[in-house]
Amino acid sequence: MPSRTTVQTHLRDDASFRAAYQIAQVDRMHVLGDEIIAIADAPPPMDVDEDGNRRISNAGVQQQRLRVDTRKWLMAHMAPKAFGDRVAITGADGAFLSEDDDIDLARRVAFALSRASETVQRREARQVKLIAYEPEDAVIQ
Repeated sequence: MPSRTTVQTHLRDDASFRAAYQIAQVDRMHVLGDEIIAIADAPPPMDVDEDGNRRISNAGVQQQRLRVDTRKWLMAHMAPKAFGDRVAITGADGAFLSEDDDIDLARRVAFALSRASETVQRREARQVKLIAYEPEDAVIQ
């Protein structure tokens, strides 16, 4: 197995090695995906108590979850375009928004935020009035 430095040097200097490496990375993503499916499809680990009763092992389930999440994280960071969590704001046709659409979207967002702010302020004002209200004919004993 070559050292990491050697691999990095070949990636930088050799175009055919770089192409083969990229193909291997895509294959690696498919292997990780297959491993995720195998882990998820495996029966849950079982514990046996002192009476011989079998029950699902919480620690085992957490370990399976960690194994799946680690592979998902690797996939998302090694190939973010294919497996990453990203949000793209697009128009009705699926195309990215143009500059005019961006301005319209910004106006709509600003309007929604101002309305939300007004609503919060009205609620806070109502709560203050409710707390400060004392009926005049209340008798305190």
